[in-house]
Parts: sequence; C-alpha cells; structure tokens
Amino acid sequence: MNPNIVDHIGSKVTVWTKDGNAAENRTLHTVDEFGVVISNYRGKQTFIPWIQVKYIDYPELTSGDACVQG
Repeated sequence: MNPNIVDHIGSKVTVWTKDGNAAENRTLHTVDEFGVVISNYRGKQTFIPWIQVKYIDYPELTSGDACVQG
C-alpha cells in the first residue's frame, strides 16, 4: 500500500478497476491492507478490495499522476 493515499482520505478520487470500470469523483473514506472504502453514486460507502483496483487518481492534481497502481 502506498502511504501517500492516506493523505487523501476525505478527498475526491477516481478508482479504476481491473475490469475497466471507473468510480469517478468519489470521496475516499478509509484505506487499509484489504482495500479502500469510497462513496458510491448514492452517497453510501462501498468497499473495493485491492485485488480489483487497477489504479487510483486524484482529480485535484493537475499532473494527472496515479497514486496507486496494481
């Protein structure tokens, strides 16, 4: 796990999954060794395990750098 992702808890992120889906502009709630918890499109919390995460973007960064890549 990249320790920098913890700095973005409470911020908006985009989570790209290995099956090609993206959860865009979602609030990052928690991060642990099992995965991440983000808000879903209804505002409820959704767990995404690391095995399904391709990478996570921070939309507020202008460089477009991905923080976490799988």
